[in-house]
Amino acid sequence: MSDFSNWGPTDDRRIKPDICAKGVGVLSTTSGADDEYSVLSGTSMAAPGITSSLLLLQQYYNQLNGNFMRSATLRALLIHSADEAGTSAGPDFKFGWGLMNSEKAAQLILKNSAGQTVNGAIIRELNLNDQSTYTMDVTADGSAPLVVTMAWTDPAGTPSSGTNDDAAIKLVNDLDIKVVKNGTPTYPWVLFNGNIVLQSLNNKDNVEKIEVNNPSGTYQIQISHKGALEGGSQQYSLVVSGINSTLSSQSFDSAAISVFPNPVNDYLKIGVKDLIVRSLSFYDMTGRKIKEIKGNFENTISVDMTDFEKGAYM
Repeated sequence: MSDFSNWGPTDDRRIKPDICAKGVGVLSTTSGADDEYSVLSGTSMAAPGITSSLLLLQQYYNQLNGNFMRSATLRALLIHSADEAGTSAGPDFKFGWGLMNSEKAAQLILKNSAGQTVNGAIIRELNLNDQSTYTMDVTADGSAPLVVTMAWTDPAGTPSSGTNDDAAIKLVNDLDIKVVKNGTPTYPWVLFNGNIVLQSLNNKDNVEKIEVNNPSGTYQIQISHKGALEGGSQQYSLVVSGINSTLSSQSFDSAAISVFPNPVNDYLKIGVKDLIVRSLSFYDMTGRKIKEIKGNFENTISVDMTDFEKGAYM
């Protein structure tokens, strides 16, 4: 860290900066002559290193897959593969998500090439419809942390009002991700007043990263959203590492599942179309599993909720 480095976060507590690179005493080419080099410092040295590395990653991805990544996918990959920096685990307002590791990012691209998830990595470009939930089951290989990163290009937000230190949240489409095992969720990193809190829903950033240390067995990645999605849907990108293979994934939208009445007093009706539901779980807002029903359900499922306490459930 130099005396001229710029620190975050933003006024609405988004994690900034996103990424760091060496910017002090960097030897590079200069414009004085075709063979001239110079040692300089500043963002003018750090930013070209990041930018050229990202371009090389796009080139490598295209060589293996025949197309280029979305910008959100590249951003998710960049943050997913960053080396830890700072005094504590997770992002911070000095180093952001850490130091760019181009080699690690390239290795993830290779592991994911042609969708070969058995190689230990997933890079996916997906779309979440309004009122939908996407789930993916993965098995941790146990040799490294299970890391899950989601990013999306959010619609334009409302500009600041001009008030000094305007803390109004700028996020428009608020997607949420969590990793669940045996009913216990792990939430993404989120920044509160300069401190990092693990296991908290993030309502500020359009990139969310979860790290599960010493993982074992099967985990479910769950992606949903708050409120209504502007435009009716939101494209997003997902990067996963530390896994053996993908077991299953399913996207449910409002055309496939209907829930009524809402709010409910006694019995909740769940209508399903062209689906067979084998397991139905209810969670409270802390992620604690309240109830689970197993079977082979079609058409309409009736759930007795008279023993539920008043509140919101997932």
